[in-house]
Amino acid sequence: MALIVQLAAAADAEAVGKLAQQFAGYLRRLGDTTDFKLTADAYLRDGFGPKPAFPGLVAELDGNVIGYLLAGSSSRSRRSIHALPPNVTWSSRSR
Repeated sequence: MALIVQLAAAADAEAVGKLAQQFAGYLRRLGDTTDFKLTADAYLRDGFGPKPAFPGLVAELDGNVIGYLLAGSSSRSRRSIHALPPNVTWSSRSR
């Protein structure tokens, strides 16, 4: 069981989109009414190309993406970066 953290790639889109939707579902069950928009398509559209909106990392365990962390420029300063909380599958959190 090797945990690998590496730069997020376009090939991670489906896994990141799935994890994002699972996390959004969890938050909705807690009463959050936010319109979560991170899907595989949005990840590809916004994260890659000539001017990507964010850098990111993915965590893989046994070849499966189990978590991700995306960062973006803050609207307050061009020099600051904020990272969204990492999202990791529930079954992998205790490992």
